[in-house]
Amino acid sequence: MYGHGYGVQQDYKQAVSWYLKAAEQGLDTAQFNLGLMYLYGDGVMKDDLQAAALFRKAAEQGQLDDQSVLAEMFNDGAGGLEDDR
Repeated sequence: MYGHGYGVQQDYKQAVSWYLKAAEQGLDTAQFNLGLMYLYGDGVMKDDLQAAALFRKAAEQGQLDDQSVLAEMFNDGAGGLEDDR
C-alpha cells in the first residue's frame, strides 16, 4: 500500500521496510516487490545485484514474474550477473 499510495500517502521507505520484513520470511511476492525497489532505486539506492538476488530467491520458489525479470537481467548483463552453471 505504501509503495503505490493505496489508502496512505506513498512512502517508498515504508514500503521497503515492510517488503523487507516479508521477504526475510520467504514470501516470494515480497521478494519480487523488494527486488523491483532495488532495480529502480525506489526508497533504496539502485542496486542491480541486490535486485537480482531477490528475484532469484523468488524465482526458485516458482514465481513466474521473477523468472522473467531475472531472464531479462541475464540477457542484458545487468549488474554483472553470471549463470551458476
